[in-house]
Amino acid sequence: MFKIVNLSIVAVMVVIFIPIYASAFTLKTYYQDGFPKYYIENVDNVCVVRGLCSEIIKLIEEKAPNIKFDAPPELVKFSRIKHDLYNGVIDVFLGMTRTPSRENQFIYLDPPLYRIRHVLAMRRDDYVEIKSFNDIRRLKGNGKILTNHGTSSEKFLTKQGGLVIDAGATTLSQNLMKLDKGRGRFIYFHDLGLINTIRHGGWGKKVKILPVVFYTYSHYLVFSKHADPEAVKIVQRVLNEIAESGELQSVTAQYFKDII
Repeated sequence: MFKIVNLSIVAVMVVIFIPIYASAFTLKTYYQDGFPKYYIENVDNVCVVRGLCSEIIKLIEEKAPNIKFDAPPELVKFSRIKHDLYNGVIDVFLGMTRTPSRENQFIYLDPPLYRIRHVLAMRRDDYVEIKSFNDIRRLKGNGKILTNHGTSSEKFLTKQGGLVIDAGATTLSQNLMKLDKGRGRFIYFHDLGLINTIRHGGWGKKVKILPVVFYTYSHYLVFSKHADPEAVKIVQRVLNEIAESGELQSVTAQYFKDII
């Protein structure tokens, strides 16, 4: 009788837990060409994908054994990511900004993965005080702002008006070299990119990031509307769990630490 009761309890437990992990899902995604969200390192002649969003993917897989993310071992431009996510070529992407038009195209999961801030960097031996764009405008030609070509940072700066902008470079590394050579006084970009490019490039003793914040927004985990609804529910449940437990913040915080 005792054994029968035990088996019954086990059977009930199996019935309870099967709906959560009954089906296995392989979610197709891409790694964006956008450091430090994703980047590739050569480890013993093997290409290994690292980065903030790559770590979040691993955390989700640990929490949901029936969810696996699958991506080709290459970095993909954002324009292709949007196109293929919309058309169902890929199921999910981590690290997208929320806009009204995109909300009609994709499924956004809350809470956001992390917060982004537009900031300024300048040489450590420069002590000019900047609290707003007006302070930069007053510098006129002596307040040239460097930023990356074709980015949301360039578009945002252009809308402000009255600023001297140089968006000729395509990477932050190029702009850091231009800043070091005096070919610009500031670099304008988001803190995630600036902090990690300065750190990885060894620029910390030459360059500082000012405390003023000009614009903020968040990056989200986004599903294609063609994705399996059950997979979306599972990932939503896991996202809620890691946000509430603080595990998500523990992963993201290391990418926003001071550069020195």
